[in-house]
Order: sequence, then C-alpha cells, then structure tokens
Amino acid sequence: MRPIRVVCSKRLARTCKYISAFLGVVLFVRFIVVIVQSSPRNTEKPNEFHKDNFTDSTETELQSSPRNTEKPNVFHKDNFTDSTETEVQSSPRNTEKPNVFHKDNFTDSTKTEVQSSPRYTEKPYVFHKDNFTDNTVTEVIFVLANTKRYHLAAFLRSLARSDLPRNATIVFSVDSKDTDLPAQAELFKLHFANAHVWYYPHSCDAEPGGFPRYVDGSEYFDWAPACARLHWWYSMNRVWASFTKLELVIYLDEDFVLAKNFYSVSLALRHRALSLHLLGFMLACRENLWTVTGGMLRAMWLLVKNSSDFYCTFNDYNYDLALKQTILQNHVSSAASAYVCPEGCLWAMHAGVVGKGINFGVHVPDVNDLRAQIITLETTFYAKTDECPAPTRYSQHALYENNTGQGHFSFPVYHQFCKDISLFWDT
Repeated sequence: MRPIRVVCSKRLARTCKYISAFLGVVLFVRFIVVIVQSSPRNTEKPNEFHKDNFTDSTETELQSSPRNTEKPNVFHKDNFTDSTETEVQSSPRNTEKPNVFHKDNFTDSTKTEVQSSPRYTEKPYVFHKDNFTDNTVTEVIFVLANTKRYHLAAFLRSLARSDLPRNATIVFSVDSKDTDLPAQAELFKLHFANAHVWYYPHSCDAEPGGFPRYVDGSEYFDWAPACARLHWWYSMNRVWASFTKLELVIYLDEDFVLAKNFYSVSLALRHRALSLHLLGFMLACRENLWTVTGGMLRAMWLLVKNSSDFYCTFNDYNYDLALKQTILQNHVSSAASAYVCPEGCLWAMHAGVVGKGINFGVHVPDVNDLRAQIITLETTFYAKTDECPAPTRYSQHALYENNTGQGHFSFPVYHQFCKDISLFWDT
C-alpha cells in the first residue's frame, strides 16, 4: 500500500497535519480488519481453557470424571458419609416423582417414655417374695390391721371366744410402726397355732422418705386415704398366691367383733353360695355393697384379679367400693354379681363406730374412755348374739347401681403400684 501524501501550503499546514493523522488511523484500522477476516475460523471451541497444576486430594473424583458432552451440567458426589443417613444415600433415584421423601433412622426413646410414664422417674418400691407356700389349706381368716390397738384387742377377744376351730388358719397383715399391734397378734398364736403375722412392707406409717407416703423425696399430699386400699390389695394377692389350694377367704378389719357362732354360720353361707353359683356371702348384710365380713370364693377372686387394670385405676379410696364396681363391670348374669347373707341375728359388728376410723367414727380422745366404750359395745353385742339360733332364712342380694368413685385414688404412681402387685403375686 502506498503512503498517502497530502501537499499543503504553509498557510494550511496545521489543518493538513490533522487530516494526515486521521487518514493514518483509518488506514490502520482497515488493515487490522483485513487481517482478522483472513484468519481461519475455529468452529469447534471458541474458548480454550488451560488447567493449572493445582490439585486437591479431596477432589480426586471431580478431576478424574470424564467430560459429559451431552448434558451441560453434571453433578459428582463427594466421599462424605454419615452413618445416620444411610437410608437416604442408598435410596435409588425416583425418575417418576419430582419429590421423594426418605425417613432417616433417628429415634428418640425418651420421647415415648415421657408420654407413657406416670409422674415418677423410677419406681419408688421394690417387691420381695418370701418362700412360704401351702398347698393344703382351703380356708383362711384374713384380718387387716392398721393402727387401732384397742379395737384389735377386742377383735382378738371375740375370735378367741368363738366357735372357730383352734387349727384354723388366720393371717394378720399389720401396717404400723406401733409394736403393740404385732405383739398382740403374735400373742394370739397361743390360742391358734396356725396364725400368721405378716408385715406390710410398704407401710403407710413409714419413716420419712418411704413409699407410698413419699414419692421422689416429696410427701404426696393425698397419701393417707389410699393407704388402706393399697394394703388390702397387696395382702389379698399375697394370701391367694401363698395358699395355692385356697377356696374361701373371710376378710375382716381390726375394728370388728364377731358373734360366738360366726364360723358355723359361715359354713352354711358358703355352702349356699356355692350351690347357687354366687360370689360369696356376708356376715353383716348391707344392701348394694360388698364390704368387710365378706366371704370371698375363688371364682369371685379370679374375676377381680383378671380385672386388675380396672380395679387399680378406679378412683375411689375405698377398696370395697372399688371391688363392687369391678364386679359390676364384669358380671354376665345376676347371679354373677350376687351374694347371700343370713337373716335374723347380727353375726358381726363394727366396733369402729367408737373411736375415729379411717373413714368415719366418733373421736374419743381419752384412751381410758375409749377402752371402756369398746368393752361396753362388746358386752351388749354378746348379750344379743350368744343365744341366737342358727339362721334358717337367707336373703340373696345383687350388686347394682354403678358408682362414679369418691376420689383420692388418682395418683398414677398408686395405679402402677397396684398393677405391679397383681403381676408380682401371681395367683
């Protein structure tokens, strides 16, 4: 290309200088464009990348992966694994559903335990079974003894003067720190060689910190009303489990006195109840209530025992009302909820009307006055019953009218304790 010369006069020298510079730039730009257009075009890769020599051992899988020319994006999984997520990692890719959920293996065992557990963290009681069993005794007189030493003395006097055979089996279950009560029962063995004195291991009169009065180191505010019911259930289970051939339990409380011929009447009542397929009998008949002085046959005990869950959660601190309601929940006929009792004379009397009891009674603060009143009750009762003839008439009563419960037995710890008793003393 020839250089372009512009001839100008001296007068137009400055202007010609600018025109020459402009033309030079235009020619240079055109020259560059011609060179670029004449270069061979790269149709495969417009851009070329060069990899440096930096490597990271943790990314070996990404570096060595072949280039995917079909998909613009390729994902590579690193080697990180978490043993708690194995199910998510190994799950196959679902190509049909855009979202697939996989459950991990995480479980929390404490959550279900908190939801189902009662209000304590550990059971505040431990059961210890003795090795006593008897496979010959078929009848037992069971006596629940708590704190009434003067009433128990009267009961023992009435039993000693009765027609109960001297080889009869009697079980006293004692719940008290008062050493006088077990001493009285032990002394009673002089009259009845087959008398047993059992000590309730979960005493309601326990030292501070003991169950059931204390749970998790704190005193439960409503412990007192439930004590007799827990004691009765524990001891009754133990009686039926220890005497394996047992057919009848006559259960009594410490504040009752018995008529002179109560045992002869009991035998007649037992025979009648068996022949009519009833639950049992009562020496002192009370309408629509199965309570103390009851004669419990094995069939009736098994009915209650097999309904432990209901019995143990029924919210009433009285064991006899809980017993009645359990029977009503399970009977299949009128006979299955009925009992028999004698007409005419009274064969057992509640001496607890003198001296405040667990539920009711007239409080007599003076000890000597209390003893005198109990003796007066005994004397009057014996005068009426000693000459009573054997009953010739009997009445049959059926339990009816469901009870809603009088409360004071809603603590879940007590419910569980009651159920555990049933499992421990397996009849």
